[in-house]
Amino acid sequence: MVKNKESFVVSGDCHIVYNDKLYFCGSENNSGNEPWVTDGTDEGTYMLKDINPDGDSDPEYLQNSSEKPDKLTLLAEDEFGRNKVYVSDGTTTNTRVVNPTVKYNVRAYDDYLLYNDNRYFIILFS
Repeated sequence: MVKNKESFVVSGDCHIVYNDKLYFCGSENNSGNEPWVTDGTDEGTYMLKDINPDGDSDPEYLQNSSEKPDKLTLLAEDEFGRNKVYVSDGTTTNTRVVNPTVKYNVRAYDDYLLYNDNRYFIILFS
């Protein structure tokens, strides 16, 4: 990754390779901790989506290295403090919350069941 800015911070072990790009958690200036993507160049390194414009979304990518996902799945905190499941095809435009009209909060961060290529989460409705 080539991001040459002093104010850029990459967060811990939050990363996954998807469609030959690296998706990771990072922050720049006052953006908070958000999902980012890079193809290894400065021009190809950018915030995937500002999920929580008021602070950190603290995203967590939910695939493991043995999965070959057709969509990127992540868990992130929205501007209301609820942990939501997001899906993405790797583009900003098509990174969206799953079922945005329902008020819910994902209760188990690391626990999901992969069955017949579908992911199932423990959800707490509020």
